[in-house]
Amino acid sequence: MRNRHLLVTAAVLLVVAPVLGHVAMSLAPGTASYVVSSDSMAPTFASGSLVYVGATGDYGAGDVITFRHGDRTVTHRVVEETDRGYVTRGDANDRLDDWRVEESQVVGEVLLSVPVYGALLAFAGTPLGYLLGVVLPASVLILVEVRALAGQL
Repeated sequence: MRNRHLLVTAAVLLVVAPVLGHVAMSLAPGTASYVVSSDSMAPTFASGSLVYVGATGDYGAGDVITFRHGDRTVTHRVVEETDRGYVTRGDANDRLDDWRVEESQVVGEVLLSVPVYGALLAFAGTPLGYLLGVVLPASVLILVEVRALAGQL
């Protein structure tokens, strides 16, 4: 019984620890998180990665920035800084981006990335994801505790 309890506790911690880390990063002043939705930055960031972005105000060649382009948010690497803005390119792309990124479009620089976690967060926002990620683990935890209490009676 003790081994089962340890296994359930470990499983819960594997779910809770990343969630707490995400909450802490999201609450940090000046940071935001974005889900990478394409492989244009592979292998640096795969589609489904979660990137945490902070406005540092000092961007140059080699930095990975997140910026607004029309109605999209894009995360690409700065190749060059010009008087017209930043020249960017996705690491997996052969060509430079067709646009220049103005300072006013920049959200910030990527501070941290977590592979796959963005896809998991997106899935958790669906009804099935909520069921599997919240309801099922909570039910298992309650069942284990009820059985443990029943065994003590």
